[in-house]
Amino acid sequence: MPLAERFFNGGETTVRSFKEAELGPRDSSGDPAGGLAYNVLSVELRQRLIGDFTGTLFADFGNVAPNRTREDQGQPPYRNRSQILSDTLGDFFRGFRPGIGTGLQYLLPVGPARVDFAVNPDRDHQRDEDRYVLHFSVGMAF
Repeated sequence: MPLAERFFNGGETTVRSFKEAELGPRDSSGDPAGGLAYNVLSVELRQRLIGDFTGTLFADFGNVAPNRTREDQGQPPYRNRSQILSDTLGDFFRGFRPGIGTGLQYLLPVGPARVDFAVNPDRDHQRDEDRYVLHFSVGMAF
């Protein structure tokens, strides 16, 4: 499947403990390879602080399926749709990665200006994942 048609996870609107598209399988050069499906579960508590400022506490969980490339599995490229479907459904509910953190928003007419600080409590040192990530954006996380 072409790279542009794959699903990626991680970033300011999905699992915030990862940089954009960095959750999931990687190719042989270490770049995100994407997958054929993904899941995201986010829980966020918001509280207005002072004036137009709002604070949040959040927990994000997500994955990409299949969560390993065929190359990582030591197998040849897909030959038919049933192999693709089997790998995707086999990993659809596996490999969830967490992100926990806090944020501060300033409420604007077009949506909040946000800064989110997320920690990766399940950091994979072999993949050189960041311990924490800071996101700046405009609009709601989800």
